[in-house]
Order: sequence, then structure tokens, then C-alpha cells
Amino acid sequence: MICLELHEKYGPVVRTGPDMVLVNDPDSLSIIFRWDRGGGLDAFFKLSKISNLLADAEMKGHDKMKRAFKQPVNWVFQLSLPSILEHEAAIDDLIQTLFKKLRAEHGHGEICDLSAWIDLLPPDVVSALLWSKPLGLIKKGCDFEKMVYGIERAVDDAAERKSGKVRQDIVQSLVDYRDHDGKPIPKERLYGDVYGLIVAGSGTTSAILKMAVVFVATHPSALKRLVQEIDEAEEAGLLSPVLQFKVAADQQALYMETKHFPYLTAILIETLRL
Repeated sequence: MICLELHEKYGPVVRTGPDMVLVNDPDSLSIIFRWDRGGGLDAFFKLSKISNLLADAEMKGHDKMKRAFKQPVNWVFQLSLPSILEHEAAIDDLIQTLFKKLRAEHGHGEICDLSAWIDLLPPDVVSALLWSKPLGLIKKGCDFEKMVYGIERAVDDAAERKSGKVRQDIVQSLVDYRDHDGKPIPKERLYGDVYGLIVAGSGTTSAILKMAVVFVATHPSALKRLVQEIDEAEEAGLLSPVLQFKVAADQQALYMETKHFPYLTAILIETLRL
């Protein structure tokens, strides 16, 4: 509220200190985050000791890594129908594993820190997409202490895979990448980049999931309506253990089971908006 009041009084750009400026102007984003083609970003972005695409402060190094990521990223967005369904099955297994752990450890009325459990799901999902194998955080019920080890192990395994045994995944694509001089990406750099992908993909996802749970749990009327929608879908035979993509009758298209759950969809959309 204080920031809004300052903008209302002084305009879209307000200096609040020697090195702090508040900007409330979408058109200014391209200027603020524009890279000087001859240099890089300021010292703020150089604080990270982990070298990865997200923390690159130098333009030359950043451009080089963007080229390395182009092929695996294109591969992700050009997945065929069977590949999408294959990845969905792996994600569904992780969700089911999470439910089993919750029932086993908190199924008798014990207090459950659901936030901590939700935090374990996205890293396992992202790692399953990156190198076809989850980190195993849900099964272990642990925090992120072993994440770095799991990432290094995945990169090492990809580098040691022999011809004919190579899986097509993002980590393998990065390991196999060669620049114009035929040089691979240094392994230490790969560790940092894969770590960055997991962190970037996990934090926002877990935050959204937790916000949705909190909003529903703290609004009884919304919770009642959501439960009613789920019960009605189950009675009609429209409810899978985990909501899935379904293949259309012509085998050419996918549709989400969530189309049977308009209120659940509305909750997720509103959570994203907030």
C-alpha cells in the first residue's frame, strides 16, 4: 500500500533511496532489463557463486549457453503425442507416491506440514523431465540436502552413457552439445545449469500449489463447492486417481479431464492471477 501511495503522489518512477527506485510502468521493463551488448549486468547479478544460465552476468557467456539450450528446449516443445503421455505417466506416479506418503505418515489424524511435502513434488517432477528420473525427494521424505548430489550424478551418468543406451532427455542433449570449436560444456557449468533449471521450475510451482491450498482451506464456501464438484464427477465416473490428458477418439488430439471440473479450473486460474 505504501508503494501504491508513493506512485499515486509522485508518478510511475519514485526514488526511495540512494540505490533504490520503484517503477510502476510496464513499458519501462524492456529498458530496465535491457542488456548492453558490449557488457553485461551489474554487480547484483554477480553475487551467485553458481555458474548457470540464470546467473550469467556477461553477455558473451550468456549467449553461448542460450545456443546450447536451444536444441533441448525445442525438443521439449515439439514432443509427440506418445511422448507427452509417457511423461504424464511419470508425473502421475510421483503424485500418487506423494499421496501414499501422506496417508502413511499422516493418515491417522496427525498434524501435517503440507507445505513441506508440496515443496518436494516439483523438484522430483522437473528432474524426471530433465533426465528421465526423479531426484527421489518424495520417497525419502527429505529436504534438498541431497539435491546437488543427485544433479551431479545425473550429469555424470549422461556423460558416461554408451552409444545405443542414450535416452533422449534435456541433460543428455546438454552433455552431447558441442560449440563451433567442437568443445563440450564444462561439467561444472552443467551442474550449475541443471541446478538452475530445477530451482527455477520448482519454486514458482510449489508456491502456486500452496497458495491454492491455503485459499481453498481458508474459504469454507469455496471448499464445499469444490468437494461437491469432485463428488459429482466421481459419481458420474469422470474422476481418475490423478487428472490426466485423454486421447480424443480420432487419436489426433488431447484434452484435459479438467474440462469436467470448471470450478477447480477457476480456482487455479484465480490463484495464478493473484
